[in-house]
Amino acid sequence: MIYAILFISFIGVGFFGFGGPEAILSMLAHLATEEHNWLTQSQFADLLIVSRFVPGEASLNAATLSGYAASLSEYGMASSMGASLAAMVGLALPSYVWAELTYHLRIPTTWHDGLTHALALLKQAIPGLIGGAAIILASADNIGTLQSPWHLGISLFIMLFVVIGNVVFRINAAALLFLSALAGIMLL
Repeated sequence: MIYAILFISFIGVGFFGFGGPEAILSMLAHLATEEHNWLTQSQFADLLIVSRFVPGEASLNAATLSGYAASLSEYGMASSMGASLAAMVGLALPSYVWAELTYHLRIPTTWHDGLTHALALLKQAIPGLIGGAAIILASADNIGTLQSPWHLGISLFIMLFVVIGNVVFRINAAALLFLSALAGIMLL
């Protein structure tokens, strides 16, 4: 039963997840933490870190790990492998279907302007989806509170470090992620 639930849930994200991996991650966060309660927000934040370090697309890695975590506590490790496969196939299958449909359907050139405008409208929603993921992940568990000023200070320091490193010094995102993890470990 868990396989069907995972497959259907992730196929919905795959069909309606426009905007690339970052937009899909916000949908995955909502699905795993709020809709089905498979993970806590803190666990999902940890899952995102791991999914960025594993080779491959971050959203597909996050889906695979979410499926694994969703069934691990109830069904054990052997069943979790199938659950991660169901989640991964559910997320990846719509991309394959969209690609096949666009290949086999020859779109008349008169429709190109309409499709260009529709995609431009969809592009406007992407910052909102990414911002939604940031708001979901900005919980007291992840960044701290005024009652724990050291934890909050570390989170703000790392955030400023990443923003300045990326915007001003153009440091690679993977290097910033590694340095942020190292700073978090050393300071906590």
